[in-house]
This record gives sequence, structure tokens and C-alpha cells, in this order.
Amino acid sequence: MFAGTYLAEIREFLPPKSEELERIQSKIKKWYYNNLNMDYFDYICQIMTNYIVMMFAHRIKTAREEKGLLQKELATALNVDVPMYSRIERGDRNAKREQVLLLSHLLCIEQEELLSLWIADKVNAIIDNENEVADKALKLITKSRYGNKD
Repeated sequence: MFAGTYLAEIREFLPPKSEELERIQSKIKKWYYNNLNMDYFDYICQIMTNYIVMMFAHRIKTAREEKGLLQKELATALNVDVPMYSRIERGDRNAKREQVLLLSHLLCIEQEELLSLWIADKVNAIIDNENEVADKALKLITKSRYGNKD
């Protein structure tokens, strides 16, 4: 897949003036102008994949900061210690479904949005190392759930 396509996909999940987006754009431009070095391209794709994997984590961290809450406050509400909550917020540990629902309430995020990000992260983690067949598998799932709409 062309690098521009990856960038277009990741833009959807980043704020318009995100430092992360600017960093990724810079790396893609560098890759593109360096004789299309595929090792460098793979490196960029890995950075982007790592960021996409943290959609849920990014959303809860952003919402927590916007509300002026401390990690300790959310950790207490979720009945976990602060280091555990910190790992959830960094994307190093998956939250449980019940925790996602509680975070939705505490952070005033629509349940459907937060659950969608949470599930997307879980699916992406499963298919992460299956680059050759991941897109095909996702298409098969879509077809089986919603019928063939080609």
C-alpha cells in the first residue's frame, strides 16, 4: 500500500494540528525522497501501526486531560492502582469491557465511540503481524456480518 494511503487513514484518528501527525508526515516525506528505501518504509508503517493500536488509549488520555482529572482519580473509580491505569492509558494493557463503560461515563464519551475504539484496538492487536492476510480477513468479516455489498 502506498505511504500516502497510510497517512490518510491515520489522519482520521489524529487532531488536525497533532505533533504526532506532523512527525509521521515528516518521516513519510523523508522515506519518499530517500530512493524509496523499503526498510525505512516498513519502519514508518510500524510507527503508524503502533499509533493506531493506541486509539482507545489516546482518546481516554485526551478526555482525562480536557476534564482536568488525575490518573489517580480514574484509577480509584476503576478500582485499580495508578500504575495499572497508566498502562491502560498508554496502551500497554487492555481495559476490561466494564472499565470501558465506566470510563465512558466518567469522561463523558459516548459508549459506542469508546467501545468501538476499544474493539478496534483489540482486533488490530490480533492481526498486527499478519500483514499479508489482515485486509482480506477484515473484508471477510465485514461480508459475513453485513452481506456482500460489492
